[in-house]
Amino acid sequence: MQSADGARQLMITRPVTITTAIRTTITAATAIAATASRQGEPNACSKLTSP
Repeated sequence: MQSADGARQLMITRPVTITTAIRTTITAATAIAATASRQGEPNACSKLTSP
């Protein structure tokens, strides 16, 4: 329970940090996808998700 309380407290005190991290992740994913399609690999994402 202590770690759950700590996580909740972190979310309350650091919402900007979490938002920034999410934004950075989305930006990175978009950049990777754009790079892949530029290299002639339009289905790079489906290749990663398909088994």
